[in-house]
Parts: sequence; structure tokens; C-alpha cells
Amino acid sequence: MSTQPHVMTAQVVRGWSSFNGGKATHSLQSSLRLDAPMTEDGDMARRIAQLMAKADPNIASEDVVVVTLVYGYDMGIASGWKRRGYSFRPGELR
Repeated sequence: MSTQPHVMTAQVVRGWSSFNGGKATHSLQSSLRLDAPMTEDGDMARRIAQLMAKADPNIASEDVVVVTLVYGYDMGIASGWKRRGYSFRPGELR
């Protein structure tokens, strides 16, 4: 994913969450730091999710694939970040 246009860094984690002892939700999540203000680019998020699904033979066992696009700066004395998350069901990514 880090070779995609405008992606500076990429992190991918597999996890699960459960609220109040309910059914666990299993997820594959990525966070991409961008070099351009493209956090509202849902098409880019879908392309990244499709790459994740294609690369993972166990994607069908996940409940959701989450892509978070992050853009911002940190100059030491000032910083500003914008992030937007996109969620997809594995069956939507074919």
C-alpha cells in the first residue's frame, strides 16, 4: 500500500472488538498517512481496501475492512491533522 500514489506511510492491523460482552467484530484495519489533502477521497479508500482484500486469503473471516486516511503536519511548535475512516464489508471489495 505504501507504493500507492500519495501514501507516505501505511500501517495494517488485524483485530477484534466486543461491547458489553456481545458478539465480537473482527476487522482488518489500515491507517495511511498522505502527502496531499485527500482524506475525503472515498474512491482511494475503496481501492486500498480492495488491495488489502486481494492480499489476504482469510479476508472472508473478517466482519469489516477499515481504511483511515490521514493528512496533516507537525512542525514541533504547531500541528494539525485531519483523518477520515471508511468501512467496507469484505464481500463489497471484489
